[in-house]
Amino acid sequence: MTPSVVFGIAFAAPLAACSDRTPAAVQRDPAPAAAGPIVVRTQGGAQELSIAVDLAKDECTATTTNGSITVARAGATTTIVGAPIDLERTPAGDWLTKAGARVARLYRDPARPGHTDVLDLDGVAIARIDAADGSATLADAAGHAVAHVAPVGGRLVATDPRDAVIAYVQADDAALAALLVVPLPVDVRAVAACDRLLPAPVSP
Repeated sequence: MTPSVVFGIAFAAPLAACSDRTPAAVQRDPAPAAAGPIVVRTQGGAQELSIAVDLAKDECTATTTNGSITVARAGATTTIVGAPIDLERTPAGDWLTKAGARVARLYRDPARPGHTDVLDLDGVAIARIDAADGSATLADAAGHAVAHVAPVGGRLVATDPRDAVIAYVQADDAALAALLVVPLPVDVRAVAACDRLLPAPVSP
């Protein structure tokens, strides 16, 4: 079955493509292969965006009523069509660029499995994600928890510090669910999610 992801917020759909040079030393903490559809809904239960992964083609497509983004992998090259977003691999992490301007950097420390830093242009944490044992916590630059993802009733529920629901996720990948609630533009999050769901890039 082809896995899919659905989460909230729409995005524009121009075209962009990028080739990234992945240093051999860079390691990723990939998402586990989904056994079936992954569904993320807003607090009100609305399904607003879907992500379908075709592992046979190394391709991931995010779709909303406003258009779609397709992320395709070919060795060390990642091509993005449908949004003005580029993905640049560096030893310090993966830079996400929108319309020519850097938006955020994702750094996964090989020494800390399940940990992802989402950093701004100055290296200040937008969110620090720690995932373990089926749940995940998002913290701000000061280390204060800003959201928590935990399994409830057969699905993952993302809540804020006051236990208000942010999103419902029908999946078992808490780290991916946490990435989807980081305060970044939705199309940037969609590309980051697709990149996580596809097999790791392979340097020639």
